[in-house]
Amino acid sequence: MRDLQRVAAALQEITGAVKLNYEIHGNTIPHLHVHLLPRYKGDAFEDGPIDTKLTRQSPYRDREFETFTRTLQAGLSEN
Repeated sequence: MRDLQRVAAALQEITGAVKLNYEIHGNTIPHLHVHLLPRYKGDAFEDGPIDTKLTRQSPYRDREFETFTRTLQAGLSEN
């Protein structure tokens, strides 16, 4: 949980999201699996949970995801 809190704090700082959704799984394969989903005012699922079945395209522009992951990795290595 410490690692999860550390990643969540870095994600919050980098994205400036108004909140984070935590989606935790572990029932199909014996391991803990967590998704951290930044949420923003006016996002497509603002009034409810994120439904990935309704998402047809990536929310990232060209090369944006690579930049994001490098920024997150750098932020985590500083702490």
